[in-house]
Amino acid sequence: MPPKSREKAEKPEKKVAKGRKAKDTDGGGRGDTRAEDQVAEELHDLEDRARKAFLGYARTDLFKRNITFGKYNVRLLNHSHRRRLYESFKSGGLQRFSVNNAIPLIIRSDDVVSTSVCTLDSQTVAKRDGSHLPWLELKGEMLAGDKYGTEIVAAGGRHRRSALDEWFNDRKRGVAIVEKEMKDLQAQSKSDAESVSVEELRIAAERIVQANRVVEMGGSWIVEVYDADLVDTKLGLHLSSNQRLYVYAETAEEGVIQTFKTLIASKQDWKNIPVVTGLRSTSQRYRINSLLTQDYVWRLFLSLLGMSSTHYIHSDIFKISSLTTNLMSPHGGMLAAATIFLEDRLRMCFNAIPWDAKKVSQMMDIVEDFALAKDEDDEIKAANVYLYRCVKRLANATPVMDAIQDEIRDTIEAIYQENFGEHEKWKYFGTGDTVWKTRYNKYVKEVLEELEGIVAENLGREEHREALDDVKMAWKDCVSKASLVLKIKGAPDHGEFMPFMSVSVWKDMNEQLKRVPRALTEVRRCVD
Repeated sequence: MPPKSREKAEKPEKKVAKGRKAKDTDGGGRGDTRAEDQVAEELHDLEDRARKAFLGYARTDLFKRNITFGKYNVRLLNHSHRRRLYESFKSGGLQRFSVNNAIPLIIRSDDVVSTSVCTLDSQTVAKRDGSHLPWLELKGEMLAGDKYGTEIVAAGGRHRRSALDEWFNDRKRGVAIVEKEMKDLQAQSKSDAESVSVEELRIAAERIVQANRVVEMGGSWIVEVYDADLVDTKLGLHLSSNQRLYVYAETAEEGVIQTFKTLIASKQDWKNIPVVTGLRSTSQRYRINSLLTQDYVWRLFLSLLGMSSTHYIHSDIFKISSLTTNLMSPHGGMLAAATIFLEDRLRMCFNAIPWDAKKVSQMMDIVEDFALAKDEDDEIKAANVYLYRCVKRLANATPVMDAIQDEIRDTIEAIYQENFGEHEKWKYFGTGDTVWKTRYNKYVKEVLEELEGIVAENLGREEHREALDDVKMAWKDCVSKASLVLKIKGAPDHGEFMPFMSVSVWKDMNEQLKRVPRALTEVRRCVD
């Protein structure tokens, strides 16, 4: 499926009817090609809506809040950026109550205790000591242990929250160190009073008090509260944009997805994206626009916007240069379709539909040696019909994306690399060749064994005991479902000897599909 041409896309406009074009920026992920006055008008409208939705500033303990990140953006936790924030905390201080560092929370106004938010303007709040801000309170909420149960959506702040956690743990270790130093001084003073002065003991005691004072503040941080009833997807995306000091800088790859989500919120699709004019064909914005004008790219991105499949966004395959090269190539449509297909195979294994694992296993045992049996064997026919129906049920089930953890995806990727990572093994990808089938059977065995271990550990972990019932159900039967999906042969529209989706699978499929256009060219030469 070759990409659709965009005529005259590289030629600059001779005239501009209204306003000047906003400058293209190669450094970020989201340049804009609309007239500047149109962009300014939209931003003004969004800021006006944000002011109307704004309920006020408050303090809250981020460690005690059940905060959900990622609804309005897809920024996964990037450890290098988190570390950078952590280092800035150590060198420049937390500035936890600075208005510029406020984390936006989206909460229904009816759920917020009105006296628990400060409605003063940002300039007034900035002039005061932020520690005097009221503590955020929600109606009817109670502490369950050391945490509030109410789930709150944040439109940003994931990296601030994680860096604060690292900084806090570092401070707690610091408290333990100074307390040990104090005990050592006291012990030394008892054995040899003259070797330790009163001043040394006083300084040590003061250090302990100061260290404990910092730790007692816990996860206190300034937040800005917005009315959830007035925040739609488009405004949420605007609030989640990175424009402040302690934020994670958006990468070009995330910029593609944010642009994509903004277009969806604006009810646009690949058919009505404005044609890019006046841009270099090598610029980031031109590449992004070229991608988003392809229907198969939209289908791929819609698939990858699942809760756990953002796993790919920070991988090598999602680098803008390679992503555009691969998806805009003659085989780009096939690569996108194959990715969706293999991703769906993995998702088929994680759902909450009723499942008789014992019967499925029995039916699979019956058909395992089907090649040695006669076609008219009624028992084998009945078993195949049952299993095909099970596969169809899995294909139609709604996947529980929260159950597909990064740990599971990383394990599947590692097993694939171990079995198919040797030089040019991709040439056998998805074929019935003995080399591929032998490795594939070993791959299936190891995936099922590792998956069983991960699931058993998850169900036994203390932190997962409060997981949603559908997540637990998805974990409970996923090994049986994965066994069926990976092993069954002859199921309609299912495919055989095909692995689950992972980063290395994308790379191998890409190499395999590169051969298709070349093969077609050779056939055409022979025909001509």
